Amino acid sequence: MKIYTDKVEKWYPFVLGVTVLSVLYAYKPEIKPKPEVLFGAFVSIFTVIFGFFLTVLTIVKSFEGKKGIQLLRKYNKYDTFLSYLIKPMRWSLYISVLSLTGIIFPPVFEWNHYLLLYLLIGLAVYVLAMSIRFIHLLILLYK
Repeated sequence: MKIYTDKVEKWYPFVLGVTVLSVLYAYKPEIKPKPEVLFGAFVSIFTVIFGFFLTVLTIVKSFEGKKGIQLLRKYNKYDTFLSYLIKPMRWSLYISVLSLTGIIFPPVFEWNHYLLLYLLIGLAVYVLAMSIRFIHLLILLYK
């Protein structure tokens, strides 16, 4: 049972992101957002998320001698815990940079912007699911 739960825990953010992306793409004719506005929102939101997780990383590093971190090190889960923190941080930076390209470079074709927009929405759901997973682990660790 442990192997199954590890796989679910690892893959559910990705599956959730692909599912939301597929649903949005299937209903594309009804959804006509202004890409420039959403790209700006993505830059704002995901740079804040990046900054938040960077701050959390420095705080977690300062808790080296605390009981929760010692337990993680004892059971060899500290690196896994940090990877749960670093993945959403890294992907939120990628989303911010990709969103900036959507703002800076004018679209050659209309579908270019929409393809980038739907890709960003799928990645956003992925990052938010990973963020929720990390925050949940952090709450359980210091409960």
